[in-house]
Amino acid sequence: MNWLDPSIANLQPVLDSYWLMIHVAVIVGSYGPFAIGMILGIVVLLLTITG
Repeated sequence: MNWLDPSIANLQPVLDSYWLMIHVAVIVGSYGPFAIGMILGIVVLLLTITG
C-alpha cells in the first residue's frame, strides 16, 4: 500500500512542467482526427459491403 502514501511526491516536478499542458492538449486533440478516420472507415466498409 505504498502507492497510497501522500508523502511520496516523485512526480511533482513533472506535473509542474510547462510541456505537460501541451502534451495533454495534443493527445486530446488527436482524438478528433482519429474519430473522423474511424467513422470514414466504417462508412467505406458499409458502402463496400452493401454496394
